[in-house]
Amino acid sequence: TTNEQRIGDIQEQLARRMNDMVNQKSEPSSTSSSMPHAFLVATTTNSNDALTSSATQDNESSRTTTTTRIAGFIELGTMPSPVTIEKEWQGVKIATRPELPYVANLVVEESFRRQKLGYTMIQLALKIAKKWCQGPDTSSSSSSFSPFLFLSVDQDNHGALAFYKRLGFEEMRLPQEKLAGKVYLEKKLSS
Repeated sequence: TTNEQRIGDIQEQLARRMNDMVNQKSEPSSTSSSMPHAFLVATTTNSNDALTSSATQDNESSRTTTTTRIAGFIELGTMPSPVTIEKEWQGVKIATRPELPYVANLVVEESFRRQKLGYTMIQLALKIAKKWCQGPDTSSSSSSFSPFLFLSVDQDNHGALAFYKRLGFEEMRLPQEKLAGKVYLEKKLSS
């Protein structure tokens, strides 16, 4: 199995999971405060042919070992918006911090980097986040608010910052005291 085939298998696996999650019927939650959460793992199976010999020289046997490796994962949840959003309700403007989709973790194992696995997982996160934001709470005709997916990155993690900016994430303007060594990035979920 070549590395390209393994990456193709991972991308197919993520596409299947994405379709399963996007098409999953939303079940009523037992409490109104329960927030969605997703943890998706991309794995690869590697068959390794190994020739093993027994104690006697003329008895050789061949066996195939299969190992499953984690190629990467993404964790997606919701958090209050890091910025205050003004909404209008019954003619009164109200400042609020709505629960919005948030990428808590994205990890790609080093040997799978630069092969579009991170890109694929972020695309998955965007589709899931759009589904989560389709509820009645996020769409209001009297508000120009547009939901977004957001995340934070250590300010000195230049590789991650460049990666997210290539994917269309934009830096959020927050007061310096909220940053604490982090850079917050957002991507609008509008179609």
